[in-house]
Amino acid sequence: DARTDIYSLGCVLYEMLAGEPPFVGPTAQSIVAKVITESPKSLTGQRRTVPPHVDEAVQKSLEKLAADRFASAAAFGDALREGGSSLHTSSHRSTHTAARSRSISGGVARWGAAAVFGAAVIAAAYMMGRRSSSNNAVVGVTMQQRTYGTQMIFSARYATGGDIVYSAADAGSSPRIYVLTSAYPQPRAVSDSGTHLLAVSSKDEMAVLVGAVYNHHRVFTGTLARMPVGGGSPRELLAAVHDADWSQDGSQLAVVHEVDGKDRLEYPIGTVLFETAGYLSDVRISVDGKHIAFAEHPEKGDDRGAVAVVDLDGTHKVLTPQYLAVEGLAWTPDGKTLVYGAADGGGIMNVHEVTLRGGLRHGTPGVGNSAVQDIARDGRRLISRADTFKRILVKLAGDTALRDLSWLDISFFPIISADASMLAFSDGSDVAGMHYALMIRRTDGSPAVRLGEGAVLGMSHDKQWVMSVMPTAPVQLMLYPTGAGAARRLDKGEFAAIPVASFVGNGNEIIVCGNEPNRALRCYARSLANGVFRPFTPEGVRGAVASPDGQFIVAMVGDSYRQFSVSDGTSRGVPGLVSDDRVIRFSPDGKSLWTRRTTAQPVHVEQVDLGTGARSTLLPDFSPRRAGVLNVSEVALADDPRNYAYMERENASYLFELKGMR
Repeated sequence: DARTDIYSLGCVLYEMLAGEPPFVGPTAQSIVAKVITESPKSLTGQRRTVPPHVDEAVQKSLEKLAADRFASAAAFGDALREGGSSLHTSSHRSTHTAARSRSISGGVARWGAAAVFGAAVIAAAYMMGRRSSSNNAVVGVTMQQRTYGTQMIFSARYATGGDIVYSAADAGSSPRIYVLTSAYPQPRAVSDSGTHLLAVSSKDEMAVLVGAVYNHHRVFTGTLARMPVGGGSPRELLAAVHDADWSQDGSQLAVVHEVDGKDRLEYPIGTVLFETAGYLSDVRISVDGKHIAFAEHPEKGDDRGAVAVVDLDGTHKVLTPQYLAVEGLAWTPDGKTLVYGAADGGGIMNVHEVTLRGGLRHGTPGVGNSAVQDIARDGRRLISRADTFKRILVKLAGDTALRDLSWLDISFFPIISADASMLAFSDGSDVAGMHYALMIRRTDGSPAVRLGEGAVLGMSHDKQWVMSVMPTAPVQLMLYPTGAGAARRLDKGEFAAIPVASFVGNGNEIIVCGNEPNRALRCYARSLANGVFRPFTPEGVRGAVASPDGQFIVAMVGDSYRQFSVSDGTSRGVPGLVSDDRVIRFSPDGKSLWTRRTTAQPVHVEQVDLGTGARSTLLPDFSPRRAGVLNVSEVALADDPRNYAYMERENASYLFELKGMR
C-alpha cells in the first residue's frame, strides 16, 4: 500500500540529507543484509543542521514493517514540518521484511528503482483483487529480486525443483544460459555463447536455440535443440526456429518455424496449426494440452500485437485488443488464465490477465517494462523488468564526435537525406501515442519537428515529402509534407503490413513491399498520381531495396538475393551477396550495393559491385559507444557514405519473483 512508497521516499530524503543512501556496502549482498538486520545511522549524528524531528520522521519512514511507518504521505509531511505525536505511535523496529533493494557502484538511483519496482508490482497485485476486507492491504504477497547484474535477460523459466533457468547477454546480443538456485544468488553459466533458452520441460530438459542470432526485442532465429538443465551437449532437431514450448508431459514440442518468410506454429513438429506473414512469440501450451497461446504480431520487427490461442484443430481466437507492445506470456496453474506483459496506450508494459473467454483484467502501471516469464505450479510468478532506450546517432563527414539526434527515449528507423542535411525517424516513447510519432530534424541539431503519426518508410530526394505507415488494422500508408501542406493517405486498406516503401525516379513514383491479409510479402509499384498498386514480384520476398531510378529492386527470396525488374518482374541472381548480408541502399549511380552483415558487431559496411560481386570496405567499423548497448542497427547512409545515421538499443533487465499470488 502507500506505506511502501513512504519507504521509497524515505530512502531519497535520507540520501539528500546525509549525502549517502541509508545502507551502503561493498557488495549487493552486504547491502541486502543491512536492509534486513540494521537500522540507518542517525541523520543528526552526520549533519548537525538536520532538525531532530526531521531525523525522527525519516527514521520512521524507513521502519522494517510497513505497519510501523506513517499511514499516509500527509502524516509524513506533517511530521517533517512540525514533528508531533504521530512520530511516537510506534517505536518498535522489526527485522522481518523482504529486501527490495540493490546497489550498483553505491548509486541510490538504481537502488531505489528496484525497490519502487517491487512496490509497483505488489500494487498491481493489490489492484487485481488481492485485498484485505479490513485495511485494503496486500495479503501474503511478497516480491524478491533474483538477479542483480546489468544483463539483458531474454527468457526465463522455472525448473522442477524451483531453480530459475534463464538466457541473457552480459554485453551485446549473443545469449548464454544460466541457472540460478535459491541457495546461492550468483548465477551459473551452463551453455556456450549463442545458446538461447526457449522452454524447460517437466523432465528438466531444455528446449534451446543453438547458433542463436538476435532479430529484435526478445526474438532469435536458430536451430532448435534439446539439452539437460544442468548443461551438456545439445541435440539438434530443426533449423529456422524462433520459439518453442514443451507439452506438460515433456514428450512433444510446439514450435514457431519460419518457412518462406512466414511464421508457422507447428504442434507437434511438422503439423501446422497457424501461420502469419507477421511473427509469433511467447508460445505456451495450456495445462490440459488443448490450446496453444502466443503473442501475435502483425508486422515483423514490431512487438505491437495481441494475445491469441489456437486449438488442436487449428481454430484460432484472438483474446485481447491489440496493444502497443506485448511480450511475455504464461498460463496460471489452473489453466484458466493467461498472464502477460503489455502496453495499452503508453510506452510502459504492465502485467495483464485474460481468460480463454476473453475476460480482461488490467494491471496497475509500474516502473519499467514488465514481462511475465513463467508461473510455477505453486503460483510463483517470474517477472522481468527491462529498461530500454533507442537512440539515433549521426556521424557527419569531418566530425570527430557523434551527434545524438533522438527525440525522446525510443527513437528508431532513421532515414538520412541524400545531402545529409535532414533526418527523418519515428519515436515510440510514452507521449508519442499508439501509432508512434513521425519526426524530422535537421542534422545541425535544430529542434525535432513532429509531422504526424506512423513508422517512417522513406524520404523524397528533394526532402519535400516523408512516407510512413500507421500500424492500424489494416495499416495506413501516409504521405506527409515537410513544409506547409496537408497529409495524404496513399492506400485504400489493401495491406495488413508494409515493412518497406521508398520513393524512386523523380519522386513521383514509389515502390511498396507489403502483404495483403493472409498472404506473404510481395512488392508493388505505383505512381503517386493514381491509386493502383501493381505487383511485380512473387510472394515471399523480403529485405527489398529499390534502385535510384526505380527500374529494379534487390530482395531476398529464401536464403539468396535476386534482382527483379520493376517493369516485367523478371529476375536474376545477384553476385557477391550472401544470406547474412543486409542491403542498406544502392550507391547513387546504381552500380553497386552498400551492405552490412546482419550479425556482425561492430558494424562493418561494405560495397558490393552489382556486375562482378567484388566486395570492398566502405566505412571504418563502428561499435556501441558504451557498455550496456544491446546492438547497433538500422544503419542509414547519405549519398556521401561518410555521412550516416544509426540506432543504438540499450537494455538492462532484472528478474523478480512474485510470491503469494493465486
